[in-house]
Amino acid sequence: MDWYTKSEQVSSTIPTIQHNLYTQQCRRNTLGTSRGEMEGYVLILQPLPPGRHDICFNAIADEVTSTSTQNFVNGVTHHLTVQ
Repeated sequence: MDWYTKSEQVSSTIPTIQHNLYTQQCRRNTLGTSRGEMEGYVLILQPLPPGRHDICFNAIADEVTSTSTQNFVNGVTHHLTVQ
C-alpha cells in the first residue's frame, strides 16, 4: 500500500509582527503571503500497548527560488504514555 501523499497548492501568510520567529530567522522576502504545497508519507500505527512510547520523525523542506535553494530541517520526538 502506498502511504505517500501530496497536497494541492495552498496560500499561507507569515505576518511581519514583532517577536515572530519567522521575522527573526527567515529572509525578509519569505514574509507575507506565498503559495506552497506539502508532500510526504503518512504514518498509521496499530493501537499501542500500555506503557511509555517515543515516536520520532524528521522533516525536510526545500525552498527553491530563481536565485537560491534553502533547506529547513526539523526533528520531532513525541513522548507518549498509554494507560
